[in-house]
Amino acid sequence: MVQKRHGLLLGIVSTAIMLLCGGVLWLSWFSMYIHPEKAWGLTLFGLLFPLLVLLNILMLIWAIALRSRSAVIPLLALIPAFFLTEKKEKKFCQMRIIFFMLIQRIILME
Repeated sequence: MVQKRHGLLLGIVSTAIMLLCGGVLWLSWFSMYIHPEKAWGLTLFGLLFPLLVLLNILMLIWAIALRSRSAVIPLLALIPAFFLTEKKEKKFCQMRIIFFMLIQRIILME
């Protein structure tokens, strides 16, 4: 009986930690689209984005190793990290190339 309570408590605590880390990862992802003047607190979550992705990957591996149903939580939390952030990075790279070409033309004109 004691063994079951210990397992139940561990399961509830680990699920709560996964929900918390998944929610913070979503806030971190969401901070890319909010201007820092409107909500400066979200920029702190944005700085922690790579660390939170790593933490959620470790939690996903841990949940899969335990064969827990709560493995869905970190999996859903990681969706924006791998699929939705790529579009913004591609746009940033294109802007960087255009900026580099513009600077190059300005230098060549002088």
